[in-house]
Amino acid sequence: SIADMTLLTTDAAGAVTVTPLDNLAMPLLRYQNGDAVEIREESCDCGLALPVIQMKVGRTTDFFVNREGRRIHGEYFTHLMYGVEGVREFQFRQKSVDDVVLAVVLDGRRPGEAVEAELARVRDEVGAHCQLPLAVRLVEEIPRTRVGKHLFTVSEIATPREAPPS
Repeated sequence: SIADMTLLTTDAAGAVTVTPLDNLAMPLLRYQNGDAVEIREESCDCGLALPVIQMKVGRTTDFFVNREGRRIHGEYFTHLMYGVEGVREFQFRQKSVDDVVLAVVLDGRRPGEAVEAELARVRDEVGAHCQLPLAVRLVEEIPRTRVGKHLFTVSEIATPREAPPS
């Protein structure tokens, strides 16, 4: 929330909140875009006396929690889907420590059975490495956030959204 925000100091990482001033029709005030950045000490070559940010940190993401209380970074789950052909989009959603669902929209380029075999591998890996039960569901669409964004990972368990470590 806005009340929880703090200004970053040099070499600190955090989530980006911006107010673009060039959209006169509909300004976005304090828009949290999901990027995580690091404030750098060097000055900008353009001559402006503003802080320089570096986008090397990544995206903010949810953490998933297993029964033992271990937190698993959401990026872990998205990396499991790299190279799975035949998937148009996906979303991992945790409702409780015993309820994690991978929703998948197929793109129709491969037979469903071939894709499902790869998704079974993802399910088994999540179970073995994270001790989380994972149900895989083929769906027609994945709901967007109220502002139209697609989230790859959503945890409904009360854990803070964090930026990946730098």
